[in-house]
Amino acid sequence: MQHPAVGWLYAIERRGNAKEFLWQAQFAGFKDTGGKVGVKPFDPLPCEAPLGRADGKDAQALYPEKQHIVPFTFARQIVGKGGTRATASPANAIGNLTWLTHQQNGLDALADRWTVMDRERDAENLKARGMFSRSVTDDALALYEEIRMAVLNQEQAKAQPLFESFCNARASWIVEQMRNWLEEPLSDEASEWLRG
Repeated sequence: MQHPAVGWLYAIERRGNAKEFLWQAQFAGFKDTGGKVGVKPFDPLPCEAPLGRADGKDAQALYPEKQHIVPFTFARQIVGKGGTRATASPANAIGNLTWLTHQQNGLDALADRWTVMDRERDAENLKARGMFSRSVTDDALALYEEIRMAVLNQEQAKAQPLFESFCNARASWIVEQMRNWLEEPLSDEASEWLRG
């Protein structure tokens, strides 16, 4: 793991009822951008699976996997540093990480592709992933869209400060979520268990 808070991030996103990004939005985005964003359509249209543990025949497809919001290949270019997906680097900043199911993180899905994030229809999911967290200038989702545009337009100098602001906004959100969770009063059941 690139960052010690990656496990916390999974718990935070799962606690917020995060699920896969809207498949239909990915398919529409692929068509609208000539394949630059989203996922190539396929049948049948899957339902957006929640993060969590699956049993039976869906266990492999729905297994949770860490993912870069700004695709790793682009993030490396933005920060101008090498490294791998498993090393500590600015491209692997905690603010650039999220969790997806194996099926949405696949090579034919969002493994190294820009995600379409539908602000209206997928708002609760985006909120559960910290995409509405604020930076000094904007929310993380608006910054993500600006980064994507800068990269697609090959504006490296513009992408660097946007990426830093994006990562900082989400990292601050993660810390805030951790703090709020730790400050919640224990349930009666947990208190009883601690008393022995």
